[in-house]
Amino acid sequence: MQMGAIALAKQVREQGDGGFDRLIATDMVDLPTLYGLLRREFSPAKLILYFHENQLSYPWSTQERQREVHRRYLGALNIKSALLADRCCFNSQYHKNSFLKAVGEEAVAGPDYPLPWIVKEIEEKSTVLPVGISFPLRSRKALSRPSDEPLTILWNHRWEHDKNPTPFFETLFALSREKVPFRLIVLGEPTDVVPPIFVRAREQLADHLVHWGYVSQRAEYDELLLQSDLLPVTSHHDFFGISVLEAIALGVRPLLPNRLVYPEHFSPDTYPECFYRGEGELLGILRDLLVKRERQVPPGLIEKSRRYSWENLAEQYKKTVFS
Repeated sequence: MQMGAIALAKQVREQGDGGFDRLIATDMVDLPTLYGLLRREFSPAKLILYFHENQLSYPWSTQERQREVHRRYLGALNIKSALLADRCCFNSQYHKNSFLKAVGEEAVAGPDYPLPWIVKEIEEKSTVLPVGISFPLRSRKALSRPSDEPLTILWNHRWEHDKNPTPFFETLFALSREKVPFRLIVLGEPTDVVPPIFVRAREQLADHLVHWGYVSQRAEYDELLLQSDLLPVTSHHDFFGISVLEAIALGVRPLLPNRLVYPEHFSPDTYPECFYRGEGELLGILRDLLVKRERQVPPGLIEKSRRYSWENLAEQYKKTVFS
């Protein structure tokens, strides 16, 4: 976020003399710096900023050094980029609301912070544009498994603090102590600082493991999703939740916290069996599903997740970007 715009500007200059009519950047780009360096190439272009994340309402780890300094500095880049852009697109209404709320709370930055004007300026040019997902064509209809086979629980998120792995694995530790039968698939890419709970989980849940670790091939990833039955989600943070939607689209039954973006994707009133309100409730629901071997996805849920396919969203992207 600090130096990428400079490297990108150099690449653009080396590729031609401009003539662009759109500049589309994500929230990880310092848009004012990029545009400033390429003002001749992009001076007539419309600037579109896509927020998949943001640095103001992202939950920084309590273990990260100078996290407040970084949050303010990188958050300020997000705000300046949003002010410069002609249009700001957020991957969900939840994300849009949380970002604008965080911008408003930045009044503590100083007495000269022009709070009302900034929030109003960004809000007036903001819209929701969901992430387009390339869902596989396969389904689990062709799968045949014994009815008495233990259900398989899935983790398919990054191995980071914001995905809140501790209550996920603590719930599984409790089920294992109770001798409740289940199998476990753990996917996702480790980062430089892996939460210690992953080391403990691999040891304590070894007898339940079907798979552990990152897979580089999409076909292998999809195959492991097809082998999974239940997806308990414990995240602190999800502005959209691509991996959750990928799993549901392949017939994995979710257990979602009644917060973050999930009620926007699936109404808790329509799908109450897919939501829980606390870790204790999660344990009870998961135990019941495992004992009864209840793997059936509620009717209509798969179709709801697949509405975010590129086939369904392409026209919306065209209208948003080129209008």
